[in-house]
Amino acid sequence: PPPPDNGALLALLAKRGVPPIYQGVPVREADLRHRPINMGAHLALIDSLMVAFVTEATRGLGPPPGAPPGPNSWEQKILCWLDTVNRKLQERTEREGGAPKNTPP
Repeated sequence: PPPPDNGALLALLAKRGVPPIYQGVPVREADLRHRPINMGAHLALIDSLMVAFVTEATRGLGPPPGAPPGPNSWEQKILCWLDTVNRKLQERTEREGGAPKNTPP
């Protein structure tokens, strides 16, 4: 189930090791209720949510060759995956009729 409130969400992100940090300080629930909106705190929260998602999404991918294993290796996993996809697309394009023609914009 989703966290019932901002405090629970912040606690969950901290437990997962990705607490939102704004200006070197962890974001508090009060920062998210501040009027006018504390945009930096909200952006830090969004960033932490994205990191938590991509960490979970790449959990099944093994570490790329030469990359250190661990929870912070998702960046290398994504880059390796993108490189593999690009290479496969290039190979397929070449098999199906040659390299794509570069046309000026």
